[in-house]
Amino acid sequence: MSSQSPFYGPHTERKLQAIENYLVAFLQALSKRQFKTVYIDAFAGSGTIPGVAQENLFDGLDSQEIALGSALRAIRLQRKFDKYIFIEKDSRKMAELRAATEGEGLARSQVEFIHGTAEDGLARQTTMLSQSNVRSVVFLDPFGSQV
Repeated sequence: MSSQSPFYGPHTERKLQAIENYLVAFLQALSKRQFKTVYIDAFAGSGTIPGVAQENLFDGLDSQEIALGSALRAIRLQRKFDKYIFIEKDSRKMAELRAATEGEGLARSQVEFIHGTAEDGLARQTTMLSQSNVRSVVFLDPFGSQV
């Protein structure tokens, strides 16, 4: 017996796969150009999304499948961005994301964590994003809020 999580379903997986495919194409297109590539996730979350609760056949307890969110999918791409910026208002989720990104082979200077709202975090990036040698992807995927 399984029950669908209100946060994760087939629609969510299709959306995350679409963004992952776009990021691969974006990085491929810019691979031979002299641009600094930046990935910004304005609602980064914890890096994972609760999936589908499933009954464990061995002990009868429910277990929860965990799906990778957009932030971890971006970091785990074969081709890398030059910079990753993760914005998250919830300090607990930010700490979980920070822990999840450790060991991914990125230099500290490549990853920036901004604790705050999407609006404030994005406003802090306007100078960097307006540079002529910077190409970026900004992923805005709010749950129950507007930017």
